[in-house]
Formats: sequence, structure tokens, C-alpha cells
Amino acid sequence: MSKFDVLRSVLRSTARSARDSVLGPRASETLSKLLQAGGLGATTIDAATLTIAVTRAGGIEAATVAGDRDRLRVDLRLDREHHLQFSLFGAGVQFAPGGAKEISFRIDPAEASAKSAARDAVAAIGGEIAKRLWGPVLAAAPAGGHSAFVSETGSGRLFLDLRTVPEVRWAMSRRLQRTFIEAIRLERCEITDGAILLTPSVEGLRRR
Repeated sequence: MSKFDVLRSVLRSTARSARDSVLGPRASETLSKLLQAGGLGATTIDAATLTIAVTRAGGIEAATVAGDRDRLRVDLRLDREHHLQFSLFGAGVQFAPGGAKEISFRIDPAEASAKSAARDAVAAIGGEIAKRLWGPVLAAAPAGGHSAFVSETGSGRLFLDLRTVPEVRWAMSRRLQRTFIEAIRLERCEITDGAILLTPSVEGLRRR
């Protein structure tokens, strides 16, 4: 079964479940099997892909993202005289049906969280996470004119709600795409072996 066929089957399943606010167990089981059959389970985003994404962020002339076991080392060149270096550690996810689709990172040094360039880099990384998680329904989205919104608490934590990624905002305004996004949630977002490891799950499916 090709990924296109998987997408078509998943969209049909989610469309049948669109009248429900939360997918029922039977629909969840079907979606889970389709995702596994299409190879759309756990996936990684390597440092090279993240480097390309961050380099495209506004206000950043050049960037390097390097993986180091449980962290990402980010080196940004803002102009000829200014550089910014920091490390990112995975700090959890919070997904809710019809609500937040939030990922968080711990940043070191903590004071880097106040830098707009650091937040722009995290927004770019969040965009790559959203594309890997929900890519099939984001493919037709117009190019975003702005980055996702990243907030900081002042304690070295950065938070990003994936719903603010421009392509996701576009998809959330369309019923079928929104249902797919609500159906496929992010269970874990971890930094391991120098890459981001994403583990998706199907909303409403109880893990055994």
C-alpha cells in the first residue's frame, strides 16, 4: 500500500468520523492500522533537515543544527558581527482533542529564550515537526507569510503550539483536514541520537 493510498484511506475514515468530536475506538483502530501499514509511524527528523529549515527563518543569515545525543546544538549567524549559540532539549508535548497541540523545549543557556532569533529557530523546527506529523494534509497549503508563535516563560522553556504554524492554521480552517489533524496526535517528541524522534498515535486509541 502506497502512502497516497494510506492517506486516501485515512481521510475516508476521518471523514466518516467527522461528526464526532472524538474518534471512537473502532475508527481509531482502523486509523492506527492504516498508519502502520503505510510506514507512517515513528519517524525522525535529522539535523541536516533542521539546519535547512532554520536557515530559512527570517533574520537569520546562516545556521547550523548539530545533534549530540539528547540535545540539538544550534549556531546562528545573525549578521557579520552577531552570533547566537544554544542547545535545545525536548521538554514534553501536550495535545488535547480540539485544543492545544503544544511542544516544548528547554534551552541552554536559559537567557537565550529571550532572544527573538532563538524563538524564530524553534518556530522553524516546529514547522518541520508539523509537516512530518500531518504532511499529507498540509501539502496544498500556501506558503506561510510568517512563522509560528513561540512563547517563553523566562525560566529557559520555550513553548510552541503547532496550530500556529501557518500551514496548520490553513488546514484547521478546512473540515476534513482539521479532522485528520485532530485524529493524529503526537505522543512523544524526543531528541535522541542527535535527531528529533516523533511518535504519533491515534486520538481515542487506548495503548495496550
